[in-house]
Amino acid sequence: MATFSLKKYIGKIYAYELWNELLKGHKVTAFFEISESVPRKAAIDIISDTFKGIDIGKRIDIEKELSYISTFSTPFAASLYKKLLTKELGSTFEPEIECPTDADMVLYCFLRHRELLERVLFLHDFYTSKSYMAYEAPNKEINFIEKSSDLIKDFERLANKDDNATEAKIAFEELDNILYLSVLFEGRYQVEPKINKESGELDRTHSIRKVERVFIAYVRDEERVLIRGTVGRTALTHFLDSFLRIVCESAYEGKKESYDLSAFKNLAFDFVSHNKGTPLLRWKIKAISLSFANGKKKIRLALPSEQHSVALAPLSETLDDLGMISKYDSFTIDSLSLVFTFTDKEHEGKSINVSTSLSPKKNGLCALFPAHNYVRKLLTLTGIDKGFVLEE
Repeated sequence: MATFSLKKYIGKIYAYELWNELLKGHKVTAFFEISESVPRKAAIDIISDTFKGIDIGKRIDIEKELSYISTFSTPFAASLYKKLLTKELGSTFEPEIECPTDADMVLYCFLRHRELLERVLFLHDFYTSKSYMAYEAPNKEINFIEKSSDLIKDFERLANKDDNATEAKIAFEELDNILYLSVLFEGRYQVEPKINKESGELDRTHSIRKVERVFIAYVRDEERVLIRGTVGRTALTHFLDSFLRIVCESAYEGKKESYDLSAFKNLAFDFVSHNKGTPLLRWKIKAISLSFANGKKKIRLALPSEQHSVALAPLSETLDDLGMISKYDSFTIDSLSLVFTFTDKEHEGKSINVSTSLSPKKNGLCALFPAHNYVRKLLTLTGIDKGFVLEE
């Protein structure tokens, strides 16, 4: 884990009024009134010097709190705070002071809306990884509270197949047409001897309970269920099937995502000409893996990354330079790496880059992330994404 740096964290906060609120909460007398004319570096130095003058005991407490806040000062936490506050208020949430960065927004909400902290942290756990197993699910209106007891019973049945005496505890939140579900599985107690740190003696009666976690996100608008956890893939598949049957009234049929990469055999192909409704600015290919001689020989090309390059131009230029452009039609595309740039709808004037790898059966996209869904929509519009299909 990276060591917390107070000065680096100070450099992320542009809403200087927040420092006054923070210090006031720790009963520290200080007042920051830094005008826009003060250079940024000078402002950071002023705040840093003020912290150095605070009583050592209080300064340690403040740094501990800021170190904790920094662990979830991400664009996801900022967005989740805004969505939760909009849900609670019944209207679009706007902070009372200008919060130019995500770190500003998280600190602002931490100071003024502590009642939401646990819910934000719960939801934030779903965004710490993009490695989910995805499966199709119908877009259905559901009352999860009515279905939760049946789901817990079935999860415990699955977890106790080998007489594990496992209990399942479920926590959930519904936000923006997404059901977030976290399941904690606690197994039976097992004796595990442990050395007492103070006495140095071996405690042979020490026991622990094995704990497993499973995260499920039902992204209704994208008609997908996502699942990941600390259990094996087979167990995940069983839990996924249980969720689909009980909550979504569908089932797991062993379908796989399928992608047709033949569109990229046309070196004039461009997503821009097919785009409808996504804030696509530009895209380009970064790398490609090809096979030839009936799949016995393979070649991977890492393509130029010049700023001006767009679409498939890096590929066509490289094939031309290598004298391979006339043979390209005879190659099979095994996989591609692409990068897309979209307008950031939450931050005016900013953009979002999404990199992904595509193969006939895999993609690097996660339905929890809006920009990833922009890419998936483009893949669907162009017929590249064939959806979930049964393997022969």
